[in-house]
Amino acid sequence: MERWFTAFFATLGGFFFCGLGGSLIADLSGFWHLPVAGFFAAFGTVTLAYFSVPNYKDKIAYGILLVGSMLAWLLLEPSNYPSSYEDKAYQPTHIPFLVTVIGGIVALVLCVFPASKRAKNA
Repeated sequence: MERWFTAFFATLGGFFFCGLGGSLIADLSGFWHLPVAGFFAAFGTVTLAYFSVPNYKDKIAYGILLVGSMLAWLLLEPSNYPSSYEDKAYQPTHIPFLVTVIGGIVALVLCVFPASKRAKNA
């Protein structure tokens, strides 16, 4: 039971710190911070959930991606281009949501599929 609590807080902390780190990297690089922070937050959350849970790693990773996608939809929709995008400033866009979900999918592919390949070869 202790490992599940640790996994929960590691995943929650990973979401926060990866999103914050992604936002900082985007800001220092001159990119729009919302999609980059979303990508890093989703990638970190799915990856940390997969590696920190003691059992049911694949199912937990899929579940985290599903719940995270729903939360991203609630938090990031509707999004608008920032003022730095002169021609598109303040127009609605789905880019932050899509990039966030792509971050979770990339993490899922990197975690789950190599593990399933190793299991078949064992």
